[in-house]
Amino acid sequence: MPVYAGKAYLDRLTDAVEAVRKQWDERAYPMRITELIFVDDGSSDGSEDVLRRLDAHDWVKVITLSRNYGQHAATIAGISYSTGDWVFTIDEDLQHKPEMFFGMLQECVRDSSDILYAKPKAWVHKSVFRDVSSRSVKWLLARLSNNPNIRNFNSFRLMRGNIARTAAAISSHESFFDIVLGWHSTRVATLEHHMEDERYTQENVSGYNFRKLLSHSRKLVMTSDARLLRGFGLLALILFLFCIVFGLLVLVQKVVFPASITVQGWTSLMLVTLMTGSVLSIILSVISEYLSNLVQHMNGKPSFTIVDRSRDAELRAFFEDHTATQRTD
Repeated sequence: MPVYAGKAYLDRLTDAVEAVRKQWDERAYPMRITELIFVDDGSSDGSEDVLRRLDAHDWVKVITLSRNYGQHAATIAGISYSTGDWVFTIDEDLQHKPEMFFGMLQECVRDSSDILYAKPKAWVHKSVFRDVSSRSVKWLLARLSNNPNIRNFNSFRLMRGNIARTAAAISSHESFFDIVLGWHSTRVATLEHHMEDERYTQENVSGYNFRKLLSHSRKLVMTSDARLLRGFGLLALILFLFCIVFGLLVLVQKVVFPASITVQGWTSLMLVTLMTGSVLSIILSVISEYLSNLVQHMNGKPSFTIVDRSRDAELRAFFEDHTATQRTD
């Protein structure tokens, strides 16, 4: 959990996680919450004092960054210090409910998924402009990059521990963490959940301004592959072929029906201009493809990732039995 301005929420959130932790232990579930990791991301509202007090719990860890690096960097830092078979990431402001942990893990195990995003059932910020603009940007980026998972990206995630830590280890300053996660597994699921940004709805305060959102969008596009660039290259190739075909037609007209050409030189000039532009676009597309591959190589995109799903069978049997027992009750 990244912490920047969470002084008013940290105690309540810790209590909520501890309640779920105790419930699982008392009911002897075959899984337990082993650690709650706070990452102090250069907090300036007194959160540091609260974290120092919470650190007295043997199952609570506090990591302090040297300055404010932003939510993504703080999340990556926390994941790097995790040890669990599964890792949840949540925000500090109580919009992500620990009560959802059970259902999210159940959904992941049932379908042998490796990554799961909690999907809001309704508007998170209760603001038409804020929510519509956020969903519109995600929809546009998903279409441009041909990655439908972008529409579900948010900070309430569940990930297999080894995949989460591997993604965190190779994430650089310019990487978008959720794109990097997608390099390691395409088994991505979602689970609808009611989420409300209380800090925004009650205090009209948000940790993200337009500049930060624009920066995140830029990182998302830069970390994604070159599918959009390939589209421009294909368009340029189609234009080039059109110029060749149209040029042949003009040549036939010049030889067979020279009298039908009333204006000399204009068609040839346009063809040369269009063909030159299409050739340059094709060359730029090829160069962009190489640059995209270099950027992804620098960002650490792996050739393969190893995952162990052998322990899912035990959890799947438990969840099936738990569901059957609930239906009987």
